[in-house]
Amino acid sequence: MENLSKLWITDYLSVYTANDSNNSVVLNFPKIYQCDATYLLLKNQVISLNEFMFLCLSVEELGLEEVTVKNDNGTVVLFDKLAEQFPNVKEIY
Repeated sequence: MENLSKLWITDYLSVYTANDSNNSVVLNFPKIYQCDATYLLLKNQVISLNEFMFLCLSVEELGLEEVTVKNDNGTVVLFDKLAEQFPNVKEIY
């Protein structure tokens, strides 16, 4: 990915990591220019609320497995607060 300047994600984004020490969304987030994915699947990620909201702007289907979303102060965002932010999401699993 070193040769890519910016990524525009469309339709589908799926991010898996083998362990929580390698958060690939966080490592590559500065390279993401825009995210129009309607399907987002995150597995084994620790991500900021701002990053999560950016990725979910167009999401209709959301899959989360072992995902932690944190506020700027490091506290964990509760799931019901996340769900309130995305009225377009039709399915969460």
